Amino acid sequence: RFKTLREKNGNFVVVYRSGSGYITSDRRFLMELQQSIIERMKQLGYETYVPGIIDQMVEKLAGEESIINWDNLFAKYRGLYFRDAKGPEDIVDALKKRDPQVSEKVAKILENENIALADTPAAVKEWLKEVIRRNNIAGIVFIWDEFTEYFNLNRNVTTLQELAHATQEIPFYLLLITHRALNQFKQLDDDNRKKLQDRFHNCRLEMEEVTAYTLLGNAINVISHKVNEWDGKREILWQQVERIFTQIMLIGADRLKR
Repeated sequence: RFKTLREKNGNFVVVYRSGSGYITSDRRFLMELQQSIIERMKQLGYETYVPGIIDQMVEKLAGEESIINWDNLFAKYRGLYFRDAKGPEDIVDALKKRDPQVSEKVAKILENENIALADTPAAVKEWLKEVIRRNNIAGIVFIWDEFTEYFNLNRNVTTLQELAHATQEIPFYLLLITHRALNQFKQLDDDNRKKLQDRFHNCRLEMEEVTAYTLLGNAINVISHKVNEWDGKREILWQQVERIFTQIMLIGADRLKR
């Protein structure tokens, strides 16, 4: 269905990301998603840039029209968040470099100070609309691999659900790849599990044994000078297997006689 969609509608931007074990908040999820799209658009040569959540923070801290005294806020929260930073300008530089950990800390500070950011699912959906419209693309297909850890760390999936719901409004398609079925995530209660089932089409993929063995084989680092040592250990292991097998056969034969 993805292939048909892309062939039918033309220039879709396909974004690929792997890993989610560091995402422990809705805001971090939205920031990481935006940043992945921004980086991919740059790679493909799209020049129309739509500011995201991190850009908002840079503007609020260091923009020409900023009304925030960042020096005072830095001093206030330094002991809690920025013990290793030399000064407030280091944090602004880290934001400009798209540092996700610093970005999340700054967002928390602004939230504590009642300074609003457009970091809701609704705001990010509007951001997606603008990215698609301004760059004149058919849509965005976001493939997020190794998404298993996200469900292990996050019990509430409302933000994820809302973003998946965007497909009904705009050509944005979210493909999440996990190594477990939804019913295997014990952290999710029935309500959140149902939300995911209602928003996502579940596609179960079974791996053939030959494929699994090939992947495992590629993951093993062969140390050539250990071959003789391995051959010796393998011979001992098989001798143990043969001895146990012989004992089992003897026990079985004895029981048959009885």
